[in-house]
Amino acid sequence: MSRCDEDMPPVVYHVYAQSTGTWQYVLADHTTSHCIVLDPVRDRSSADEAGVSTSAADAIITLVKECGYLVDYILETHANRPQCLSAAWYLWMQFSYSQGWPPELCDEATVSGLQATWQRRYPAGSAFSTTIRSGLYDGGTVAFGRLFLTCMRMPG
Repeated sequence: MSRCDEDMPPVVYHVYAQSTGTWQYVLADHTTSHCIVLDPVRDRSSADEAGVSTSAADAIITLVKECGYLVDYILETHANRPQCLSAAWYLWMQFSYSQGWPPELCDEATVSGLQATWQRRYPAGSAFSTTIRSGLYDGGTVAFGRLFLTCMRMPG
């Protein structure tokens, strides 16, 4: 993570999703109120493994709204795992509505099938058209506010 101003470090929030045993993050530039959501998940129901809910993702929405942040990106780094329970599309819809413009989604492995369906209903130029960057790659950067996040591939 690069910083434009050494006196203003990024703010990093972490939200643990008990049902999946995973962490979700919000990285924010508090000088501009712009942020990135990293690895949002849907909850898995312990009573019924087929059931899911949005409690973990809703915690991200609450955090973003309480802090007054604008979401620039939703990044998914676990997309190719067989049991990925990404909440990227759910958050994309929620933030598109609440902030009046959609954040960019990164990593087409998570969203490609849904994107095709969604773009048939909401083509480019409509209120809910989708912007998807090409997948995350080693050395790639995304900017939010005055900060930059550099992607680094970590095997395993």
